[in-house]
Amino acid sequence: MSDKGWELGKAHAHKGVDYEEGQCLPWDDLSYADRLEITGFIFGKITASPCCSFRRLIYSRLGFMGDAYCALYNVGGMQITNAILDANLDEEACK
Repeated sequence: MSDKGWELGKAHAHKGVDYEEGQCLPWDDLSYADRLEITGFIFGKITASPCCSFRRLIYSRLGFMGDAYCALYNVGGMQITNAILDANLDEEACK
């Protein structure tokens, strides 16, 4: 992802959105190209390792702090990583 896309993501992350109250990200404010670039970046982080735990994904790969755990868990983050782990149960893939 380009520096522009990374900066857009960081700027939106710091707008004080309270995910637990169901508020939406200003996703529609972004251009199509920016949404595509940010989504590609996230998909790349998710699929970079078939055996990545939820914590490793949000802390190490995406660079979030502790407050992100519940917010991302509540919107399906754990389900995504569990589905990937389930799809890669072959022990060789997870070594």
